[in-house]
Amino acid sequence: MIKGSINLKLFNSSILSSITILIFTIISNWILLVHEGSSKKDNFKNQAQLIFNQIETSMIKHQTNIASIQAFFSASTFVNSEEFKLYTQQLISENGVYIVALDNHNSIDFVSSDEFNNYKHKLTINISAQNAPIIDIPNFTSFIVPLDQSENPYLVYLISDHALLNLLNLSADNCVKLIGQQHIIQTNECNIQPVNWYSSLNRYNQDTFFDLPSLNTYYSVLVEYDLSWQNEFILLSTVVFIFTLGLLGSFLIYKHINIKQQIDLENIENNCRIAILSSINHEIRTPINSVIYFCERLKKQEALKSESQEVVENIIWSANMLNSVAENTLNYSCAEAGKLTLNNRPTNLPALLNKIKSYYSSYTFKSKKRLILHFSEEIGLINFDSPKFFQLTTNIVNNAFKYSSGAIVNCYISEVENQFGNYIRVIVQDYGKGISVNPKLIFSNPFSTTGELNKMGGQGAIGVGLYMCNKVLEGIGGKIRIRGVKNKGTIVVFRLPYTTISKKETYNRSILKGKSALIIDDDEMNLELCQRLLEELGINVQAYNSAEKALQFISNVKPNFVICDYQLPDTNGIFLIEKLREKYKLAQYFILSASDKTEIQTKIIPSDIIFMEKPFNKEDFLIFIHNLNI
Repeated sequence: MIKGSINLKLFNSSILSSITILIFTIISNWILLVHEGSSKKDNFKNQAQLIFNQIETSMIKHQTNIASIQAFFSASTFVNSEEFKLYTQQLISENGVYIVALDNHNSIDFVSSDEFNNYKHKLTINISAQNAPIIDIPNFTSFIVPLDQSENPYLVYLISDHALLNLLNLSADNCVKLIGQQHIIQTNECNIQPVNWYSSLNRYNQDTFFDLPSLNTYYSVLVEYDLSWQNEFILLSTVVFIFTLGLLGSFLIYKHINIKQQIDLENIENNCRIAILSSINHEIRTPINSVIYFCERLKKQEALKSESQEVVENIIWSANMLNSVAENTLNYSCAEAGKLTLNNRPTNLPALLNKIKSYYSSYTFKSKKRLILHFSEEIGLINFDSPKFFQLTTNIVNNAFKYSSGAIVNCYISEVENQFGNYIRVIVQDYGKGISVNPKLIFSNPFSTTGELNKMGGQGAIGVGLYMCNKVLEGIGGKIRIRGVKNKGTIVVFRLPYTTISKKETYNRSILKGKSALIIDDDEMNLELCQRLLEELGINVQAYNSAEKALQFISNVKPNFVICDYQLPDTNGIFLIEKLREKYKLAQYFILSASDKTEIQTKIIPSDIIFMEKPFNKEDFLIFIHNLNI
């Protein structure tokens, strides 16, 4: 139910993010189109205003020309053809503009240029009811102006359509229409129809009105602009490209968030699983460690009968196997989640190997199979992840015992060095039928139950042992290899990194005599176990099973060492140490936990507090004390 709810939230979050990106893309395209339209419109307005100014300037010039000719006739008592032609040619600089003076019979008297003779035959002069001439000539715009001259009462100012069209064509790509009283003149762009519906949406127009009272006429000018197909294509391509990018980005964001959230969900599930396993592991290991310790003490009693000795050995071996199962389950889960790391600490390797040897003494007692360890006592003190080394070694040795038909399993431990660092190499050799399948299948197929897979001693089994060892080693920078020879046995080789410690393994236990220690642990068996081990070193011990009792009864005690359980029912061990530090600043503090250091939040443990894993180990304690020069 919880997972379904989380998945629904993740799906909704992904969809919301995708929709947000898509909306952002649509808004971006809309802003682009609006901006583009606004820019084009402003640009068109500027072009249209320029056209209006050009036409207005031209019309003013024509008015000025007419006014000059009127003044010329007014100032002259008599004007002949040569004078008229010379004056008008100096006045008019444009092609297609002609000036004609009519006589008192409304016939052509003077012309400004001989070129007009080519159009003279097209000119028609009619008389209005007011006895004024009416001029009609194709492809020309005419203005009739009265003159203050009896011989030449009227002046005709003619502008060809071609001259006006040249004026309108000064602005390319625009449709310009000059609408007069006589006819309409327009550029060729006005004849082009919109290519598509989108072009018609992008058709801008603007008009203006010119009143020419001196010429007794007026003009309207209309300017239209149609977005060219090429510009449309570029704009639409840009919009489509941005929209496609938006869709693609929306999809990728959706997938990215979905994948990230799935990873987060997997991490939450892994963390929950590891937390549960860690808690179970802690609850299992705590009583098991106490059982093993007290059984070991029973073994040392001389009055113990042989039958009881066998029972004790069986209890020890069963407890060891149960402890191994708990360790393997947790480390396998951490390795699968990618959260397994090395936790190096000062380790007396010969003492650790002797511990492994003692670990199998109970098994030897009941099965008559022996583990023979081969190692050098000179290895001494190293920085090493001893819990993982112990787990890996015992896993592989257990495998060898299980599948070996011989009575002996050899284990060779040595130091090796290469360009990548220092390693402890372990070689485990059994004398069974030998593995008969490709080792890669074992490392890549956990929980296989086929008869051939893991057939190291003639029987099929679940292959999680070597697979789990390989996963653990991959997670902490180690390496494992396996080789089998038919009917001769199997050799498994693995290595684990370590770093050297400059100090030698020489410490004087006598210096601890008379020292005092304070122990706080809510588990009575662990409390007694730790107390007895410290008392064996000559240390005076005060032990309490709760933080409240410890704070209540230690006012007059100044301990040299404070050993506190990490998980207490009424508080956290770290918080308790912080309170104790207010009174005992010079004491050395230890945190004791049945969990591995990687299983707890190591960031909350100050660097000057020493972490120790349960069960409390006297040799490890001495190593820490020795390195602290206490």
